[in-house]
Amino acid sequence: MVIGNRAQRAGLTVVCLLLWGVLALGSMAGEFREDPGGLLFVSAIIGSALWLNLKIGFWRRLELHEGHIVLYDYVTRTVVPIGLVQGVAVADGQLSLELSDGRSLPSAAFEGSLWATLFGSRSAARAERLINDFYGFGKGRRTSKGDPGEPCRSPHLNLLALPVVIGTVFVSYYLIGLVFSP
Repeated sequence: MVIGNRAQRAGLTVVCLLLWGVLALGSMAGEFREDPGGLLFVSAIIGSALWLNLKIGFWRRLELHEGHIVLYDYVTRTVVPIGLVQGVAVADGQLSLELSDGRSLPSAAFEGSLWATLFGSRSAARAERLINDFYGFGKGRRTSKGDPGEPCRSPHLNLLALPVVIGTVFVSYYLIGLVFSP
């Protein structure tokens, strides 16, 4: 089961479309027809910004598996064995896993904010409920006891997606320029 922040994803999707659309208008006007180098430069800048928005909104998440929970943050992926997790807590809109050794692992997908502190975070509360239901925390039962082990961190950069996004932006702007420019 994959859990992410729906409101943040919707907002960043709108930002991505607006960001792409602004320069698509320039492409329609034929701004880049005579200057493919300029088009490549603009595509690299806009593509990088879109990649960053995708990274923030869509690639930060929690995944629930039978024996472990996987936290995808900005640059790391952390696999936490379920035997190490004692519970889930939401404080000031921040969702975190409470570990048996007293540590707490926050989730970047459900970070706290001023808005969440003042009014609560429905997304973090929903994620807490789903995790508790999936693993049975707070009900005196768990679906998997497992070896407590240690959390395992590894890089999570999505660097392969960067040239794909830049290439897609370049091709789309180029085609729009061919079709719509005078």
